[in-house]
Amino acid sequence: MHGMLIERTYLNAWGRIANPNNRKLRERYAELCTDVIINLNDGNARETWFTFYQLDDYANAVDELEDLGCHVHFMTWVRPKAPWLNGMIDDCLELLDRTQARSLLCDLEGPWARSKASEREDAAEAIGEAFCGRDWGFTDVPMVKWSKVASIAERAAYWMPQCHTFGRRNGIKPRPWYRTPGKLERWTHKKWGKRLEVGQRIIPHLADYNVGSYRQTAPGLRESIATCHELGYTEIAAWCPLKGPKNPQVWKGLKYER
Repeated sequence: MHGMLIERTYLNAWGRIANPNNRKLRERYAELCTDVIINLNDGNARETWFTFYQLDDYANAVDELEDLGCHVHFMTWVRPKAPWLNGMIDDCLELLDRTQARSLLCDLEGPWARSKASEREDAAEAIGEAFCGRDWGFTDVPMVKWSKVASIAERAAYWMPQCHTFGRRNGIKPRPWYRTPGKLERWTHKKWGKRLEVGQRIIPHLADYNVGSYRQTAPGLRESIATCHELGYTEIAAWCPLKGPKNPQVWKGLKYER
């Protein structure tokens, strides 16, 4: 990928990166990427808001990652109902106020799609008002019906469509081009890109982990990144397993190529 200018690389990290004893993991992420997205919770686990660790732990992790030269963003799942939404807004605002975190990423997916349209609209309005003036975005699978995410997309500063190349999973056979690096990225760019408003941006969200029967490889990941670069993107994100990216050499190469 020599000569490719990817200015920012975002890698997702599970909440365990905030464990006070996990300094080595924080050092590893700081070595591999420019930006770390810290996942606060799993939206499929509970109906009420929660975080994996205490807010103090997250605040300390942000300080340490920033000292290591890595920017930090928080990511939370979103359930539109009040027991989740109210706690989410209060704690995320506190974290953003207390830390140098650069943005908040709202992960929608199943809990959001299964809610009522009126609930999604009310939740999008509440999130938009609460985080007005701050940098925040949302992420979802690109195959989602646009009507499901339109209310929050029009308010968000950035979008992270999950261009995760994948194979058979849970008995579902995906379309063949979902399994070919470079195909899903182009399809997503065409579907999502035309909906952008002035001032909004897309950060393609790839996968550097094994998904279903698909085994991510360094060549496949490089092909996906090259396609995103060809489409004009200079920011790239990726979901990682618990211990960090499956192909760290790809990300380390991108970071130091800059």
